[in-house]
Amino acid sequence: MGIAVVLVVLYFTQSGEGDLPTTPVDHPAAGAPRRPDLAAAAIPPEPSAASPTKPTAVEPASARPAMIKLALTKKTALWIDGKQVVHSKDTQIEIVSGSHEIRLRLGKKSTTQVVDLASSTEYELRFDPKSEKALLKRLR
Repeated sequence: MGIAVVLVVLYFTQSGEGDLPTTPVDHPAAGAPRRPDLAAAAIPPEPSAASPTKPTAVEPASARPAMIKLALTKKTALWIDGKQVVHSKDTQIEIVSGSHEIRLRLGKKSTTQVVDLASSTEYELRFDPKSEKALLKRLR
């Protein structure tokens, strides 16, 4: 085995650089694909900066957010879908239309309510601590 290794090393050291091809003939960089049937499968060119693509889809109306005006005191804690929302007096928030869980807490009184919000609609959210209910009023 040792003799075979020595012969291989001698072969490569004896051959000149002119004997070795610089680019294999079947290499894709040489211009000829390995398989002729792949030559027909052309890769589409990437768009250039001169021809920007225009969006073809229009945003559906159901994807437009709803707006909630918060008529809550500063001491009222608010969670929407399990995430706490920091708010101040008359804060307005945009929220994706659909079903959401709203949790309100003021002192020891709290309520959790699931509400359905329509797209492109404005609501007002209040908390009645006496009845421990969230009041969601549709404005427009």
